[in-house]
Amino acid sequence: MVTYRFISRKERNNAVMLRLTANRKSSELSLGISLPPEILEETVAGVASKQYKDQSLVIRHYQNVITDLAAQLTDKETKTITAAEFQKRIRNEIDGRRNSGGASAKGDVLGVFKDKIESMYNQNSRDTYMQALDKICEFCTDENNRYYKKPEQLMFEDINSKWLTAFDSWMTKKGLSVNSKWLHMMKLRVVANKALDEEIIDKDPFRRYKIKKEATRKRSLSVEDLRRLFDYQGTKSQQFYIDMFKLIFMLCGINAVDLYGLKHITREGRIEYRRAKTGRLYSIKIEPEAMEIINKYKGENGLLMLSDRFKSPRIFTILTDRILKLVGSKIDAKLVKDGEKSDKEESVLSQISTYWARHSWATIAYNDCGVSKDVISQALGHTTGSTVTDIYLNKDQKLVDEANRKVIDFVLYGKS
Repeated sequence: MVTYRFISRKERNNAVMLRLTANRKSSELSLGISLPPEILEETVAGVASKQYKDQSLVIRHYQNVITDLAAQLTDKETKTITAAEFQKRIRNEIDGRRNSGGASAKGDVLGVFKDKIESMYNQNSRDTYMQALDKICEFCTDENNRYYKKPEQLMFEDINSKWLTAFDSWMTKKGLSVNSKWLHMMKLRVVANKALDEEIIDKDPFRRYKIKKEATRKRSLSVEDLRRLFDYQGTKSQQFYIDMFKLIFMLCGINAVDLYGLKHITREGRIEYRRAKTGRLYSIKIEPEAMEIINKYKGENGLLMLSDRFKSPRIFTILTDRILKLVGSKIDAKLVKDGEKSDKEESVLSQISTYWARHSWATIAYNDCGVSKDVISQALGHTTGSTVTDIYLNKDQKLVDEANRKVIDFVLYGKS
């Protein structure tokens, strides 16, 4: 079995090395790039800032090569191969891919897909394209499929409305949801557009096919689950992330990126900012419960200690979502253990992210506190009558302040 990790050597000007280990022996390969150890860790995790884009691409390239080569090993090779032998295969594969010049000019889907993935910086995005490619390969190798063929032989000229319809039907039989199917189809469409742009193909495979999608499922917690999360007694670190979710909720569902960028409080006791996503100006009154959290986590470079502790809002959001899901899973497990829910019921808390605070605020405001859609729309920064508001269940700023107070009182104190 071959394992690997990337290391950075300070004594060698932060040179990045790939350390391979097999059968208790190790071998190292230089990647030809330099990164400080702390940045290397973020880069491998896919959360480094864009200034390290080039280095990230190199690391992703090596990760893809290692994954491909490991999948090709026979059972016997897995047990007997040495780190040095595997390193040699990596060198040969890297050189081969470099000399091949990328995707086939004939328009093979696998080749263009891999070119697309290797050019991407964001690891989460890369993963979604890999998932789509895996499904396409699985479809191609299903012997019950009339379009059965080896994935590497699939060409864009093979893909038309009939092929796409068959692929859609096959994914349905495999139990994929409408939106999961939509995501895989969209990735295939992006890759097809890449082939068109690069003049690898001259016809759009999707020209006579419409990709189906259903409305996004509302991502909101019940009042009971929200209270369970707020009351959870975990570690000091877990409490920090729960408090951040709680603060987002009590600031009318402020986006995590905007929370990260808050600088000060006005004399009137409000936060005022322009939302990063839309540029729209927001003004939110800080209620005493929210102020208590702000005072607990005061920052040096911003209103909160977020920019002091995290290098970017993206890292803050990723780590917060990760811890929230962990805490949510623990709460759900305890509910099952205590007999308060069946182990067959959906584990909602284990799916939460910072964005759920925004949906939950809007849903509770509407369903439990009697706040009108127009006021909720104003609080979320949507225009009156916007269809986006309906997704959240979802003009006067005073009405928004009153609505937020109602929601906080209902969730924290049961006041209606």
